[in-house]
Amino acid sequence: GEVDSESAVNDAAAKIVIEIDETPTIADSAATEIGLANAEVDKAFAEVALANAEVDKMAAEVVLANAEIDKATAEGALSNAEADNATAEVTLANAEVDKMAAEVVLTNSTLDAALSSVGGNVDTATSAIATAAGRVNTAVALANTQFDSAVTANTAEDVELASSHVQAGQGFISEAQAAVSEAQAYVNEVSARVNQVNGESQLAQGYLGSATGYGNIAQGFLGTASGYAQAADKYAQTASSYVNTAQGYIATANGYGSTGQGYLGTANGHTKTAQGYIATANAYLQQIQTKIGIANGYVAEINIRLQ
Repeated sequence: GEVDSESAVNDAAAKIVIEIDETPTIADSAATEIGLANAEVDKAFAEVALANAEVDKMAAEVVLANAEIDKATAEGALSNAEADNATAEVTLANAEVDKMAAEVVLTNSTLDAALSSVGGNVDTATSAIATAAGRVNTAVALANTQFDSAVTANTAEDVELASSHVQAGQGFISEAQAAVSEAQAYVNEVSARVNQVNGESQLAQGYLGSATGYGNIAQGFLGTASGYAQAADKYAQTASSYVNTAQGYIATANGYGSTGQGYLGTANGHTKTAQGYIATANAYLQQIQTKIGIANGYVAEINIRLQ
């Protein structure tokens, strides 16, 4: 029994040596994988450093872009203020134009009244004057005939007949005078209408003068509004210039960002490669642990045998 026990111990010891002898080779393989992993991590770190540099450049460009945007915002605020001033002036101009329009309406109504006065009434009076003038001419002609007849009768020493012709002539003269009086009445009416029209025309001229005054004031407001609008446009153009500059900085920042992303992508590739090496190293280390476990089992067997 003692010989068998010694043989078993020797056999177990030999197996322990076998397991332990294989361990350094596996450990070397694990170390190699870890070294390769470290190299990949170093490469990844270098790529990350490059990416950080690009991000710093990107941040600097963003700061410059923000400064330009702040300037653009300030110019935009000035432009808005000028635009508000222009709007206020236009509002004032509109108020003056409304007043001007009201004066024009009054002018039109006054001229319409003047035309109405001149129209039918003057035409009627003129026609009546013409009619009266015709009656005057007729009466004068008849009176002349009677007076001529009276002269003839006087020549014939027919006083009574001459007197009757004179009386008849005087009657026609009276008719002529009545017609003249009627015509004068119409003439007076026409004169009154003309005076009325003159008054209404002067009133209309007053309204037009007021309208012109309001128009001039409106033009003044519009001129001021135009000045504000031009100032607003200048501020807006300056703001646009700042925005364009900011866009340039942003484009540059995006370029740095893209470059940084490229570096990070490369770093990720190195990291994945390192992870592969580490996984392989872990597998080698697991093999070592397995062999150590087997060796420990043989050690336990030897201890049992030696008891």
